[in-house]
Amino acid sequence: MTDEKTETGAEESAVRRRGVGVVLLLGLVWLGLTLWIAHSNLATRADPLAVPSAAALSLPSIVIGAVIAGAAAGLALASLVGRRRTLSAVGRLLSGGVAGLVVGLIAGAIILVAYGAQSSIVILAATVAAGAVIGGLAAALPPTVLAAGLVATFGVLVVNVVVGRFQSPLKDLLGAGVSPETLVSSAYTLAYLTDVVAGVVAGLLAYFYLRRQPGALGWPWFAAAGGLSGLLLLGAYLVTLIGGASLFDKVRQLSPGDATVLTIADNARLTQALVVFFVGAIVAMVLVGRTIKRPEPESGE
Repeated sequence: MTDEKTETGAEESAVRRRGVGVVLLLGLVWLGLTLWIAHSNLATRADPLAVPSAAALSLPSIVIGAVIAGAAAGLALASLVGRRRTLSAVGRLLSGGVAGLVVGLIAGAIILVAYGAQSSIVILAATVAAGAVIGGLAAALPPTVLAAGLVATFGVLVVNVVVGRFQSPLKDLLGAGVSPETLVSSAYTLAYLTDVVAGVVAGLLAYFYLRRQPGALGWPWFAAAGGLSGLLLLGAYLVTLIGGASLFDKVRQLSPGDATVLTIADNARLTQALVVFFVGAIVAMVLVGRTIKRPEPESGE
């Protein structure tokens, strides 16, 4: 029996390590893609006045990538150190902060090499690095809960990409016409539906990931994993808002149109973070609640 338990524990540990490795790989790949896409967008801007606007619109996606990569790196380092000795929440927090800092410094260095060391670029690089550190601090959570939240976050990002790819036909289905009113109405409706669908996907992925992990976890951890995607998005939003304040102010001064676009984008990111948080947490909590057995009533003599 002891040998069987040992083998089972070794297999479970190997499964966890593979899962952490996959999450880390996905996080780093996503950050690399956001940096490459942002560089491509900026490189194609022939008008120098259009560069700040493109940078302001690209910064949020880069920060989100940095937050996710930092969290994945923090999870990987905390799991690696935890194999040798038991880590408390504070130990995982410190390990995650170090891993996030490493990822942030690498991403910031790439930005500085690609765009130069002007003061505005330095601020942007520091903002991305701060996002990676914030993500790394999420390693204070139990590893399985953080891994489930990151898997759910990747699901949210995939939903955003798919909706963005088919944005025009989806707006047509929602009644977009030639008038500005119908265009605006369909855009807002699509945005809200996307947020709700992303939240449902986050809750489902977090629930099914945790259900496959050995060891029983209480329903609050399922709710935390389901809502973690929204918290990561909210953290990225706040880091972007603070770190990119000077860039955003500069873009708003270019024209009223640029100011309007930035305002709509800011509101959309904040709304999605909040909707994904609440919907994801509720979906995961409801799903795990359905699996809890109710106590059978005692039969009287």
